[in-house]
Amino acid sequence: MTQPSHTQTYKTRQELKEFWNSLAQKQFVGYIVVSDRPLQHILVQPDALPSWEAIHGAGQFEPGFIVEAALYEKDAHSIMIRQADNVWAISEVKWNGSPFQMQQDFICHEYLLSGKGSEKKAFFQEAWLPEKDPLCQNFEVLKPAWIAFVGFEKQGENK
Repeated sequence: MTQPSHTQTYKTRQELKEFWNSLAQKQFVGYIVVSDRPLQHILVQPDALPSWEAIHGAGQFEPGFIVEAALYEKDAHSIMIRQADNVWAISEVKWNGSPFQMQQDFICHEYLLSGKGSEKKAFFQEAWLPEKDPLCQNFEVLKPAWIAFVGFEKQGENK
């Protein structure tokens, strides 16, 4: 199985809207945190994303904005979106198969996600890659490269 590919981009609000709308035909599990309300967008089963207007409000004077989103398209694609200083960092991982079959290659994390009156165990995988470090006489050292959301625990499943 080939290793996943990773890209990191930065987008303005308008660019994020265009990117979000480009994902409309895909099915994801994940969560979306909006600035002006508690966690209310949790996709436990593969489903289409809520529309941009449903998240940000149509015609509001000061609409909320996506603070963080973690999305996973089964065996294909993970997307992490994080907002900082009016710019959104978008980290994308293309999986080339199931990330759970590659667990030995990554650090696996489990977090408890609470919202909408329920708790869900969320799974993430983190990659550390070797890079030459000038502070270590240019020897290769492992450095954190990316982290990707890979889904929720299924009902009755213990990982």
